[in-house]
Amino acid sequence: MMMMMVMMMMMMMMMMMMMMMMMMMMMMMMMMMMMMMMMMMMMMMMMMMMMMMVVGMMMMMMMMMMMMMDDDDDDDDDNYDFHHYHHNETLALM
Repeated sequence: MMMMMVMMMMMMMMMMMMMMMMMMMMMMMMMMMMMMMMMMMMMMMMMMMMMMMVVGMMMMMMMMMMMMMDDDDDDDDDNYDFHHYHHNETLALM
């Protein structure tokens, strides 16, 4: 009878241990899943930031190009005005 009791106790202990192990494993899995989700979110955020940065850079480049083009146009206008004025002067002299 005593032996039976001891065996039962041992079995119960084993079962408890198994349950604990299972619980621990489940918890670990949950933690891992959470970590993975967090990592994925971080990666997504990083990608978004990078994309935003690239877009910003592109916009800056476009603005710079536009400014440069404007400057060139202004120079051309000045030259044209000078030529025109010169032409008028020659006509007046004639």
